Amino acid sequence: MLKIIETKSHGLGKSKPHTKQSSDSGADPSVESFLRLLKVYQSFSLSSEDKTRSIFAIAEDKAFGVYGGVVLYPQKVSDLSDKVGKVISTLQPNKEDVWCVRLCLCIDQDDQFVSLDSLDFKEAFYQNLLNTMMQFGERESLDFLVLTLTCDEYHNSRIYGSWPYILEIKPSSSSDGFFHGLLSLKNKKQRLGTSSNQKFEILLTVPANDQNPTERTVQ
Repeated sequence: MLKIIETKSHGLGKSKPHTKQSSDSGADPSVESFLRLLKVYQSFSLSSEDKTRSIFAIAEDKAFGVYGGVVLYPQKVSDLSDKVGKVISTLQPNKEDVWCVRLCLCIDQDDQFVSLDSLDFKEAFYQNLLNTMMQFGERESLDFLVLTLTCDEYHNSRIYGSWPYILEIKPSSSSDGFFHGLLSLKNKKQRLGTSSNQKFEILLTVPANDQNPTERTVQ
């Protein structure tokens, strides 16, 4: 089950079924916790201004001690790495801004994850995040997202989520040791299912400190 919190900004909260208005204000504590994880494990942080323009899809399953998700944030093409920037300029010469993605998944290492349940969970995690990004791309009329991932996250996204990359720059070829790539948002039109009954929540907050988020539940 996906629990999605949306705001009226970005046009994401327009008359959808199973939607209820939330009175919460200020930055979501789940978002702040997720940003702390990114800072600790990837030395990545967003400015206060960037946080107000960013979108978060946060997954949590307290029963399994799992916490993770993605943040989508706008960035100038001129601020990207040379290799990625050149490819985007070739594909879309007039494009000045793109949506970028950072991902983080933290799993408590215990005996129960040395099992098929662990594999099923990861498959559900990566496929549901891909589905969420596909939906965002459709709403924003995007062809691709720019991803920066750790080596493990890149391999997991391919193995468990079958993420459709159209550009792949491996960590061994990048100056910062991260994977850089373009994720196609046009290859898969259908919502991705999962092979597991594993359930967890994904919270989608747009932007991080919006005053009037809406909430909907999607099976």
